[in-house]
Amino acid sequence: MSTYPEKLIRGVFAAQVSSWSGISLKAAERYLPNALYKREPRTDEKTRVYCLTEIKRRLEHLSSVNQKLAEHLGRAVGDAGVSMAANAIENAFRLADIGNLFETTAVARQSIEQLAWSFAASQLEVAEEISALRAQSSISTLKTTLPKIGTLYGWLSEHAHWKFETHRQAIVTRDQRVLTVLRSVDYKVQSYCFLTLLSQYFCAHLDAIVRDRAADVELESNLGGFIDAYKQIVSAIGAQGNPETLLTALFFKDLLLADEAT
Repeated sequence: MSTYPEKLIRGVFAAQVSSWSGISLKAAERYLPNALYKREPRTDEKTRVYCLTEIKRRLEHLSSVNQKLAEHLGRAVGDAGVSMAANAIENAFRLADIGNLFETTAVARQSIEQLAWSFAASQLEVAEEISALRAQSSISTLKTTLPKIGTLYGWLSEHAHWKFETHRQAIVTRDQRVLTVLRSVDYKVQSYCFLTLLSQYFCAHLDAIVRDRAADVELESNLGGFIDAYKQIVSAIGAQGNPETLLTALFFKDLLLADEAT
């Protein structure tokens, strides 16, 4: 999975054509047919688009249900928090795309706290009780629909906070020098593993909320698509991939919700 943006790839290609042909770079960029740039979407692109599209679809479901509800303070502020959690996941994908791992875990962890706080708040109607809620203490409220959310949250917490055992892969030695790996393709792959899982959890939780608020609403829920996307990530790693990355992928694979759980 390449960490290079499409714009950079196109720019390098145009520079090569300019060098070979003697035309200016601007001319190369302007007149080369778009067909030269067409390619099959990469695994990371397909995964990101799928996850964010499914999240957006769930937000639309939630919005449509709320139009039928009377005013409810807890649900109003809670659903606003759900939107923030969705935005955090989107931003986490952006961090992953430039090869970050530890920064991505921090934002992903935040999204779980936002989702948990929002769900707890949605059960209340008194402003003082809502304002007294603590996000970390609310994680357990998600376990009814997401029984393994604590395992994911714990892993993210260990990587978001400094702990040598989880940060040791960032420290390498080369030519008798100690170096720090700030970004890498392996970081990106590991991030995509837990972001795909987190996206599935987000969608499963919102499906449960919508069903609870409007039992008569027809809801097409397909969590199996996340499993398919995850298989593509594991396939991209391959048996000869980085051991740390492969172990991480297998760890999160066991946390995925089965399709029949929908």
